[in-house]
Amino acid sequence: MQSATELAGDALAFLLAEPVLLEVPILLVLVAVCVWRDRRSARRAEAIRAHGALDDLFLGIEAWCTRDAATTVHRLGRALEADPGDHSAARLLAEARLWLEPAPPAATSPAEPRGPGFPADRRFREEAAAVAAWLAMVPELQRRIEEPRRVLDALELNRAHLARLVTTALDGEAPALVELAELGGVVAGELLRQALTLAPDDRRAVVLAVSLGKDLFRALLTELEAEPSEEHSAQRARASRFALTVAIALGPAAEEGLDAAARSTHAVLRDLALDAAIAMGSADRLASRARVTSAGEVRRAIRRARPEQLASLARELGDGDTAFDAILDDPRPALWRALVDVAHEARAAKAWHAALRRGSTLDALAPVLAAEFGAASPPHHRDLLIAAGPRAAEPIALLATDPAASDADRAAARSLLAELGDGVVGALARTWGRAPSPADEHLVAAWSALGTGATAALRELFAGILREPDRAARAHRGALVIRALAKLGTTGARRVLDAARRQTTAPELARLAGEALAANAASARATRSEGRP
Repeated sequence: MQSATELAGDALAFLLAEPVLLEVPILLVLVAVCVWRDRRSARRAEAIRAHGALDDLFLGIEAWCTRDAATTVHRLGRALEADPGDHSAARLLAEARLWLEPAPPAATSPAEPRGPGFPADRRFREEAAAVAAWLAMVPELQRRIEEPRRVLDALELNRAHLARLVTTALDGEAPALVELAELGGVVAGELLRQALTLAPDDRRAVVLAVSLGKDLFRALLTELEAEPSEEHSAQRARASRFALTVAIALGPAAEEGLDAAARSTHAVLRDLALDAAIAMGSADRLASRARVTSAGEVRRAIRRARPEQLASLARELGDGDTAFDAILDDPRPALWRALVDVAHEARAAKAWHAALRRGSTLDALAPVLAAEFGAASPPHHRDLLIAAGPRAAEPIALLATDPAASDADRAAARSLLAELGDGVVGALARTWGRAPSPADEHLVAAWSALGTGATAALRELFAGILREPDRAARAHRGALVIRALAKLGTTGARRVLDAARRQTTAPELARLAGEALAANAASARATRSEGRP
């Protein structure tokens, strides 16, 4: 029985004796490799075609790589002859001319014309005569390319070419602006990348984007949509702000793209659509986009907006709009301060007035309005402060006892304090000191302006003063309360003074209370003797 080695040797001997059996498989393999390479080359050629009118141009890509422009220039000429209106081919031919430099005259005799050198590829050899004849008609194009890479970039419309175009367009060069306008939205990604490298106050990219129109803006939105919405980064925030600035500058031309953005599933685009409606002051657009977005998205957009922007929208929004409800839920004092003067002019006036009188709203709004209050304040400010009640007492008490304020402002403050209810006496008491001051007479006037309703609070305040360990402070503050009670002159006030006269904790205050009672009785007798009621 033969071994495996012997069997292999016999098989090899048989193949050598019959060479056809060995050559046929090899030939089949070679044919398969050639077919595969040819198909791969065809696919590559198809992949690099950037323009339908320039298919033949890319057959000469090897010529560009060897720094020989003849074949490619010839292809450009053929493209223009076939379609004189092909602006892309004309632009590329102009680009080629910019980077060509004159070559020395060819050393050929008239009887023996010859064209430029060609690669060994069979397709170019077959057309050598045609290329040479065409170049003879256009001798100024017999030049060599100094920077073939730049021309290839232009042919392929790759990122390097777009980057150069955008850079030169930002510098205001007209040819670059014309080419960008022809390219349209293709340049959006590169424009966005370069815009993010500029300083925040540099508006060149915004001006360029606006000049390219709404198609470029739609392409910008597509670029933003390409970024994952889950990623939160400063770079993406800057890109969104840039798109928002462009939208505001475009105005109505951007509305179509923004409406589409509101209906998208990308969070950044939906936020951008709402922010743009607010920034552009369009209540109708905000209401319509709020209907295709969630209530949470609308509320977050309201929180991002500036109070003055929302105040301008408040007049137009109607009761029941999602945006209207979102504004009502915003607790910012600055927002409600901006809304106070427009709420009574808004379409939903009743709803605004009800919202302004909510406890949470008054908590935020009362200190702001009270700090601004004066004799010239409009009636609706006063009405809101009265609705706020004791919330507004502290700042109004400061105004009522301020020696530097005008008499009219102090009088308005005293009148308002009388309508604020409980807590006003204590608010006024927190403005006094431990020793006499110029504000004392205004404090007494404010207490006495409160009328009969202040008597009980003044009695409790006096009882607390009697427990004051500092004798000087006790004497000063007690004297102020006694003066206020004497100025009130009511039956209840006289009873409190009588109780103060009979207390023994502070003899000096007892003496003052007795004197106040005597003066009050004398004034009452004089009034009766004069026949006055």
